[in-house]
Amino acid sequence: MHDHRQNFLYALGIIRFICLDKLLALCLLITAESAARSGSAADWKHFTMSDGLPSAGVAGVTFSSKEKVWLRYQDSNTISEFDGYDIASLQVPDLTASKVYESRSGQIWAIHPAGLHLWSKSEWQSFSLPAIAAAYRKVVQRLRSPVSLIPLQINQCLILANDSLHLFNASPYFVKQVHDLNSSGMAPFSEVMECKNGDVLLAGTGGIIWFDGPAKDIEQTAQRSVNMPEEIQEYQLTTPLENANEVFTFIGKKEGKPRIAVRLEGNKWSWSRIPPKIKLQTYWHDAGGFGWGTSFNGLYTIDIENDSVELSNALKAGLIFDVISDGAGHFWIATSEGLSRQSPSYWQPAHPELGEATVFDIARDRKNHLWMVTEDALMTFDEKGSHAINWPESLERIFKGNQSLFTLPNGWIGVNSGEGPILFSPEANSFRQIKSPVKNEEVIKILGNQINGDIVLQVSSAQGDSHGIFWTFNGEHFDALEIDFATDIEASEYFWTTELPPEIWFGAKDGIAYANGKQWVQFEAEEGLRTDVPHCMLELKDGRLWLGAGSYIYELQSNRWVQIYFAREKINDLIEARDGTIWVASNNGVHRYFQKTWLTHNTIEGLPSNTVYMLYEDVTGSIFAATTRGVSRYAPQSDMDAPITNIEIPKESSQKDIKRGTVVTFNSIDKWEHTPNERLLYSYRQDNEVWHPFSYTNNIILGDLPAGVHKIEVQAMDRNGNIEVQPPVFRFNFTIPWNEDPRLMTMTWAAGIITLLLTGFAINRHLQLKRSYAEVEKIVDIRTKELEQANKELLQDQKMKALGTLASGIAHDFNSILSIIKGSIQIIEENPDDTDKVRKRVGRMHSVVDQGAGIVQSMLGYVRRKNEPSHLYDLNSVVLEAIRFSKDQQSTQPIEYHVNPKIGELKMAPDLVKQILINLINNAADSMDHDGVVSIHLSLFKSFAGHVALKPNKADNYAVLRIMDSGVGISEEIVGRIFEPFYTTKAFSSRRGTGLGLSMVYEMAKEMGAGLSVDSKPGQGSQFSVYFPMEKSYQ
Repeated sequence: MHDHRQNFLYALGIIRFICLDKLLALCLLITAESAARSGSAADWKHFTMSDGLPSAGVAGVTFSSKEKVWLRYQDSNTISEFDGYDIASLQVPDLTASKVYESRSGQIWAIHPAGLHLWSKSEWQSFSLPAIAAAYRKVVQRLRSPVSLIPLQINQCLILANDSLHLFNASPYFVKQVHDLNSSGMAPFSEVMECKNGDVLLAGTGGIIWFDGPAKDIEQTAQRSVNMPEEIQEYQLTTPLENANEVFTFIGKKEGKPRIAVRLEGNKWSWSRIPPKIKLQTYWHDAGGFGWGTSFNGLYTIDIENDSVELSNALKAGLIFDVISDGAGHFWIATSEGLSRQSPSYWQPAHPELGEATVFDIARDRKNHLWMVTEDALMTFDEKGSHAINWPESLERIFKGNQSLFTLPNGWIGVNSGEGPILFSPEANSFRQIKSPVKNEEVIKILGNQINGDIVLQVSSAQGDSHGIFWTFNGEHFDALEIDFATDIEASEYFWTTELPPEIWFGAKDGIAYANGKQWVQFEAEEGLRTDVPHCMLELKDGRLWLGAGSYIYELQSNRWVQIYFAREKINDLIEARDGTIWVASNNGVHRYFQKTWLTHNTIEGLPSNTVYMLYEDVTGSIFAATTRGVSRYAPQSDMDAPITNIEIPKESSQKDIKRGTVVTFNSIDKWEHTPNERLLYSYRQDNEVWHPFSYTNNIILGDLPAGVHKIEVQAMDRNGNIEVQPPVFRFNFTIPWNEDPRLMTMTWAAGIITLLLTGFAINRHLQLKRSYAEVEKIVDIRTKELEQANKELLQDQKMKALGTLASGIAHDFNSILSIIKGSIQIIEENPDDTDKVRKRVGRMHSVVDQGAGIVQSMLGYVRRKNEPSHLYDLNSVVLEAIRFSKDQQSTQPIEYHVNPKIGELKMAPDLVKQILINLINNAADSMDHDGVVSIHLSLFKSFAGHVALKPNKADNYAVLRIMDSGVGISEEIVGRIFEPFYTTKAFSSRRGTGLGLSMVYEMAKEMGAGLSVDSKPGQGSQFSVYFPMEKSYQ
């Protein structure tokens, strides 16, 4: 009744602190506690189709040297490889194949009724073996294969079939029998198996045959027989299983007799008879020493010493087909429901003689003997075994966990009981009361041990001191503990004392205090302890001081107690192991501080009870826990494999585009689910940052990350502290809106501020430049006006000079004309009667008068630019007349002209044409020496050549008049300016020009619609071309 009430209160306490999604863990806790009550510390795991098995019924199972199991299914040609994490399947050639075996090289062997199948190089090969076929023909009911096999080297295996041992080699093919088994007298044989150490065992009738390993050298190895005791020598040993610590178990069968469970430990045989109605097929011992057996339809617990066989509910399956082991305490059971695995729990029973007795306290004396306080007796363990010392009948058996047992330097044992402290003398084997050395003073309790081994006693004061008196006692002498108690703690409220030199610490109901000499320092609720009652204290190797008070662990920091861990239930003990791991005993199991993480162990991890009173470490470094149902030993070797983790993201998310708020989930699985998934712990880090502490949290909600590529690494840890060595890495591209990117926004704001500053600076500079430009513009305007005025004056001066030159030239021409007229008049006056002379001179005067009129007309044409009416004229005649006039002016310069009769009359203004030619001829003559020749050509063309200064009116054909010279030529820099008025290149030459000749040519050609072009190179002469458009009507 008390147990049920305690469990109910415990479950309520758990529910107060767990979420709804942890209810499964609570169910596992209750299930595990039920298993603990059964006395076994075995951990059971069951795998079905929901865990990935391709079929429900597993007919056969074998263990591989690669730490994997191979499964064979009912009515299926599927086989599976299961490594504890994943399942991979393969098809065998037919349905009749029995068990499958994997070699160290990875080849797979399958036995079938006619021979063997071999999976090698990704294909099956089949072999017929008469020995196997004969063995199968002898068996009518094939519940188990009559043939067993051990894989050896590549393409080689050892086969037990038909009571013969055969060595089979697939390539090159041969089969040969090895060793004569008939000589042993143990036939028939049931099975051959390879042991964990490589030896080979044959289970026969009346015993076993042993071959020292390795198995591949069996031909050269001598066989040795191990006979069973005479009482059971007629039994055939079947289904051999290797248990932990090289213990072998068998089922013994004899026709007409009940079966027996047989165990071989070293050379010692032991056995137990099975009730006739129970047809056991297999028998084994778990790591805790408990016996198990299976029939085809049930699981049983077996106590071989007491011939006890009871049905167990640890495995619920319709049929049980096969059991195998790995030789290290792990067993796999093939059932019609799937695959079950039995393995050692993290906590294994220690001192089974205690049974389920409550152990309140444990101590080790100076002889290295172990003492334990139970409700029924004081237990001691030495080299001879265990001994129970019954309590005195009158003793009130009320003990407190971790405050009941103390050792003294003289070998005595001190015990706090309900009637006060008592002493036990191992030599006298008797108990006695502890009496105070002072009369009328009563010893209340033992508070603890000092470093020298003496115990500290609290004694009631005869003078009525409320705080009591403290004595130390070594078994022979009492010494007063002189302390000036500046405290209001009542004597009845002291619980324990711990000596941490130079202080002695006292735990009391209302707080904790220490004495240093006569100095008394008391910590109360104001110093961080609240109202929690202190139960134990521990000074760590690094000097930190921890205190267990209530359900919290406190650490003394700067003279104040700070909570560092919440155990959810009362803390009973604190120890630090040699490896630096810290262990905590509580009413909620054992808590282990490892890798800066707290790991909780309770009945799920194999503790027989969740209430743990005390912890201790033996000389080998093993950790033991005293519970309300016996003592357990921590066995970390039961699971040395770390979990593996898988990282997942929501289906709607892409690894290349993950945004804020995306939930990244990580799920792990421990090998063979030794630690249930919901009890695994996770640690993660982002982008090589510090790893987060391990916790139950198995997801990350991504927050504000910089845009770009990131990674998340996750480690999983099981309850044994195994941590994933190579954590998976999840790489992803994190994208955020541009307006939420802190880097971009910072750059944007910075750029904006810089832009504003630069803009302000630019505006300021602009205003300064504008003001400067205004001042400069004023100065430029003044200078421009001054320059314009100077240019006007210069232009006027040039015009006046040009007019002077023009007037000089005109005056020269008219002086020539007047001279001719005057000379002709004189000749006429002197010869008035000479008619010929008079006529000749009169004609001469007419000619020069016409010439003067032409000069005047040319001047008027340039100045007035009037529209002269155009008529049809012969272009050749006009050209010849212009040449004649030019020769009169330039008699020294020869002129060549070639008449072109193809060009007849054109519509033109002849005076303008003649003036154009005269000016161009004069210009050509001025550019050459006296031996130069002016060449004139008249031709018909359709395109232009040279630098086109003036385009003619549009026409289909043009009459082109070319005036060529062999003079100095015109440079490319000035050829574009030669038609400008008053522009001359002869300003400093001996033939000073006016700058009006070519400009007059340009204006007159423009007035007629003619075109002008220039083709000239310095030193190679010049060619001026005049283009006269020709209309179709007169071409």
